[in-house]
Amino acid sequence: MRVVDLVESFASAGAFNAGRLAEASKLFLKMVEDDATICLTLSGALTPTGMGGILVELMEKGLIDFIISTGANIYHDLHFALDLPMHRGDFRVNDAELRQAKIHRIYDMFLMDEVLVETDHQIEDGVHLEAAHGHTPGACFMHARSRGVHAVLIGDAAHTPVQLAMPSLSSRFCFDAAASARTRIAMCERYADTATAIFAAHFPTSAAARIRRHRDAFRLDTD
Repeated sequence: MRVVDLVESFASAGAFNAGRLAEASKLFLKMVEDDATICLTLSGALTPTGMGGILVELMEKGLIDFIISTGANIYHDLHFALDLPMHRGDFRVNDAELRQAKIHRIYDMFLMDEVLVETDHQIEDGVHLEAAHGHTPGACFMHARSRGVHAVLIGDAAHTPVQLAMPSLSSRFCFDAAASARTRIAMCERYADTATAIFAAHFPTSAAARIRRHRDAFRLDTD
């Protein structure tokens, strides 16, 4: 059976995820045929499972024009680029035991501590990663420097401006809430009232902003 035959059988079924996949396939085909500008948005643990090759093929074949992605997908794809070990595990294991063994779990993918970015990792001149512990295993800040300008993509370090007003506030989704709070507080202290441009992945605005001290906490200034 060809892939196109499989998708058509899904369309005939029309139910649940099979039907939605068929609808999405037809919509994507129309976008390609109409030469539309296609954006691929990524979230969740895609690249840790090795799906980066699929994304590369989509780009090489001209089937997507640009990508909007969470920082984690960009970061975890570096493990493959740097030929670092990733291991298939089981999502039913005891996470407390994994933590004691210094193993990080992304669903059923396992990473050892040493695989994660523990110090700055130089990608190229002017761009490097810095570990941002707490929210997600392997989360990081991405730094970019050019012509005296410094910008930081903070990724999962903060999901809402409220976490700048209350930097000790972590979400229920944080892997390590205490570490997440420490990372966020240190970030605010380091960049408050400086010229460093902050790009927040999860805030309503994607424009560059700066962290300012505000009373006993911090705020994001987009002016």
